[in-house]
Amino acid sequence: MKRLSLIAIIIISTLLILPSNANAQVKRGEWDFRPVLTTTNSLYGLLFNGAGTIMGSSWVPSLFNRFSVMQSLHTPEGKASIKYWDWEFRNIAVAYQVAYQGKFHPFGFSFRVGYEKRGLQTNLPDKSKKYFNRQMIAPTFLLNVRFGNYLTNRVNPVLEIGGSYDVAIACKGLSKNTKSVNNGFHGIAGIGFGDTNTHLQWTLRYEQDFYNWFNEDFTTDNGSTHPYKGWKSKMGYLSISCRFGF
Repeated sequence: MKRLSLIAIIIISTLLILPSNANAQVKRGEWDFRPVLTTTNSLYGLLFNGAGTIMGSSWVPSLFNRFSVMQSLHTPEGKASIKYWDWEFRNIAVAYQVAYQGKFHPFGFSFRVGYEKRGLQTNLPDKSKKYFNRQMIAPTFLLNVRFGNYLTNRVNPVLEIGGSYDVAIACKGLSKNTKSVNNGFHGIAGIGFGDTNTHLQWTLRYEQDFYNWFNEDFTTDNGSTHPYKGWKSKMGYLSISCRFGF
């Protein structure tokens, strides 16, 4: 815990000495290319968001920090308890994003592809503890719409809507076979504001998996059992995003 406190102090101290208007007058085009970093339920994620705001340079990644708001896992024996505060980067995503925002019209979009790892630390109904992990490729598309007089106003409301299609490439749990977990659509909807002076956009998003993590029809190699029969997940998140654009 002392090590975590030291890291937090170092990062916060660094942020305080950086100029808050570092990129205030940078002239940006309609296209933006940069990496994206996403953390889930992590103190580090909040610090990264703060760093992105204050540093404001063209090489800073777009930053996202998710918070679990609707996590449930049902098994034939009852509901499992999910522990979802992440201090060890067990839930993290790294991607590269291409974004567009029109200067003279309200529409924009972003597309990114990358690697994502999400894990559940669970207490099962029989009191045993199990860690479920899925690693994915998650291509994501978002439509971005600005409102108000964005040609003259500095700050304008923003609406985002879109999602990703999550494709499992590895997993850990009752089985390590990727056929034991499902692929599916992860929906995203958000509202926020954009600052045309600093080129920052902050968004509060709601995200939800519209698929069950577990494949109830999966059969093990020996064909004798369906380990995830009756297992159903329901995963929802709030996320705070900070990104740069026009």
